[in-house]
Amino acid sequence: LGEKFGDYKSIGLFAGKTFFKSLGVTLQVKGEIIDKMQPGKNIDLQALYNVDVRSTGSKKIMFVPQISYSFKSFTAYGLCELPLYEYANGTQVVTKQQFIFGLSYRFFGKKPVCENPATDYLYVCPMNCEDSGSNTPGKCKVCGMNLEEKKK
Repeated sequence: LGEKFGDYKSIGLFAGKTFFKSLGVTLQVKGEIIDKMQPGKNIDLQALYNVDVRSTGSKKIMFVPQISYSFKSFTAYGLCELPLYEYANGTQVVTKQQFIFGLSYRFFGKKPVCENPATDYLYVCPMNCEDSGSNTPGKCKVCGMNLEEKKK
């Protein structure tokens, strides 16, 4: 019908730390701005949808602590959005806090990277290219030279 539901803008600053290779803690400060709805020409949203355009649009600043635990390809997480500042136009109801819990699964998880490739691989590049070894014969991913069996 030509309505524009308001542009959404968001920015977040966060810091995270992992403990014991599987427990993660993240702290975030997040800001959101939602612009007012813009009805189409000759459209009365109040009559059609019971929407008062003067009561649309908002601004928020939130503090969002999050905790997560990973096991293999699964991660369980929980977070809480705590409003530090919130302004809503007109007669909108503002949120006190919001709790979110979830479970995620990575289908294509990253394979572990060797801590020290030069000592962990059986075949290495004669040019000592970084992270270019293998446990099977082949070519260097960086320079294309044949890998050589590591000297013991």
